[in-house]
Amino acid sequence: MASDPIGELAADIDALLVLFERVDEQHWTRWASAVRTDIANSDAHCLTRVLGAYGGMGSFNDLLIHPLNGHRVTLSDVDDVNRQLDGLRTRIRQTALALRRQPRG
Repeated sequence: MASDPIGELAADIDALLVLFERVDEQHWTRWASAVRTDIANSDAHCLTRVLGAYGGMGSFNDLLIHPLNGHRVTLSDVDDVNRQLDGLRTRIRQTALALRRQPRG
C-alpha cells in the first residue's frame, strides 16, 4: 500500500475521469466525480460510494467501453481502453478496501 492511500485513490479517480472524458462515458463520470468531491472534502462516505459501485447487475464491474455502448472509441482501441479501465477499477477497489480496514484514529 502506498504511503498516501487517499492520494493514490484520488489520482486513480482522476485518471478514470480523464479516460471517461476521452470515451464520452456519461453515467460513471457522475459517480467518479461524486467520489472525487467526497475525497476533496475528506468525506469518509467516499469509501462507501466506491465499494457500493462494485457487484450486482449494472455495476461498475459490468462497464465495457465499446462503440456499441455509445462510447467514442475505435474498434482497434477497445482492448487497450478496457485494459486501462480494468487496471484503474481494480486499484480503486483495492485501495478503498485497504482504507476501510485501517484503524480509525
